[in-house]
Amino acid sequence: MPLTGLAVSLAAFAASTAPEKPTFSNDVAPILFDRCVSCHRPGEAAPMSFTSYQLVRPWVKAIRDQVVARNMPVWLADPHSGSFKNDRRLSQVEIDTIVNWVSTGAPEGERQMFTLAAKADEPGLIEAARLLGAELTALSLAALNAQVGRILTPSAAARARFGAPNIAEAAALAGAGEGGRLIGPRLKADGATCAVALSSERPILERR
Repeated sequence: MPLTGLAVSLAAFAASTAPEKPTFSNDVAPILFDRCVSCHRPGEAAPMSFTSYQLVRPWVKAIRDQVVARNMPVWLADPHSGSFKNDRRLSQVEIDTIVNWVSTGAPEGERQMFTLAAKADEPGLIEAARLLGAELTALSLAALNAQVGRILTPSAAARARFGAPNIAEAAALAGAGEGGRLIGPRLKADGATCAVALSSERPILERR
């Protein structure tokens, strides 16, 4: 099963209060991918993966309890010793967002998938879109090349094969639209690559 990436709303980060009816795609995924997925993914230290809604859903009550208790994300630095650039602790708004999400049934929200047009007929990608219930949108090479100054991981292989600077990150950014940004470099596991971008407009899934 291929991995997927998210491009989701920036509103979750800018809001001063938690949304009353948050969704995974629009509000919770940005928190998890920004603070948790570095450990909660295949091959890392955490015992379960949080790279998709399907993988997160069985753990929602445990996630709520752990973040309310401030046991997760793990952060062992002394809070009285100053501020840290890589501080993973959740803000109260982020904690309240997760609590409200679980309390309202942990809804998933809308999803779309974006990829390069030259890859859109790949059986694995089509099957992933079907299983995820996501709309698959093919992007032009020009749309991906327009992201050349914004990607984090230039790919010589993608440039040689497709003429694109990168597939996963560039497609996530192109799908996220103007104002979108990557929350980190692409993730690679089990032969699949994903990128996660934040959009100011709507939730999007992207897969390479």
